[in-house]
Amino acid sequence: MSEARIREGRRGDFDAMRERIAAALHPAVVVPGYDEIAHAETEQIVATVEASFRQALSDPRQFVLVAEIDRQANGFLIVDGTEPAAELRWIVMLPGHLGTGLAPRLMQAALDRAGAGRAIDLVVTVYNERAIRFFLGFGFVPVPGGASAQRVLRMRRPASMRKAG
Repeated sequence: MSEARIREGRRGDFDAMRERIAAALHPAVVVPGYDEIAHAETEQIVATVEASFRQALSDPRQFVLVAEIDRQANGFLIVDGTEPAAELRWIVMLPGHLGTGLAPRLMQAALDRAGAGRAIDLVVTVYNERAIRFFLGFGFVPVPGGASAQRVLRMRRPASMRKAG
């Protein structure tokens, strides 16, 4: 039987997932009808995610959590704990691991770690309907005026939210 767990991120984690990260991120940036542009954007975003991952490992205000099955990293998230509201910077699940229950465990671990009674903000592309539904399920709500010309939606999980589930 496979063993799934959530743990602290480590230096080698991004490198272990690198080859599959672009495939995980691509659907999140696809604008209907502009798939070729999205491929170029995906490579830029992978570089941005890598820089964020490495910075978060050395910044005491941030944390990285990794979801793994049988000691193989299959997803991660990055949270910046800077006051007043924490910010979910990235949540990435590698291909083949969506719908396995690993992402909700990862998100709940992040909410627990960020602190009870604390607001958490995030941005998501407006085209990523699956992610938006996922965040809504954890109590995130769209922020009024939070949509922008950059195709992103701002969402917030209010400080008063309790554990999901």
